[in-house]
Amino acid sequence: MLCGLLKPTAGEAHVVGHDLRRATGAAKSQLGYMAQKFSLYGLLSVQQNLEFSAGVYQLDGSTRRERIAEMIETFDLGDWLSATPDSLPLGHKQRLALACSLMHRPRCCFWTNPLQG
Repeated sequence: MLCGLLKPTAGEAHVVGHDLRRATGAAKSQLGYMAQKFSLYGLLSVQQNLEFSAGVYQLDGSTRRERIAEMIETFDLGDWLSATPDSLPLGHKQRLALACSLMHRPRCCFWTNPLQG
């Protein structure tokens, strides 16, 4: 519910000051989410996954290019840009999933075992 994937059934749920019953879009734009089963697109390359993530969060132009470059450098993904997530070692899959979840500089993150493995 706190990630905005399920609607609250009773009571109140607030994330980063937003009531999830009313402002789900505003709340989601402030959240970073990484599931234990990574939400990566296996047919897309690492570069394409980063581009897709930037698009989901509506990053455009120079902001988009700068954030993607920052994620590549921060998570040391430069040597893997043409690889697909399915071909990556587990640690690199985790790095890519974290990079995608942080692409839009969220104020709050929900991660399931981000450093396991």
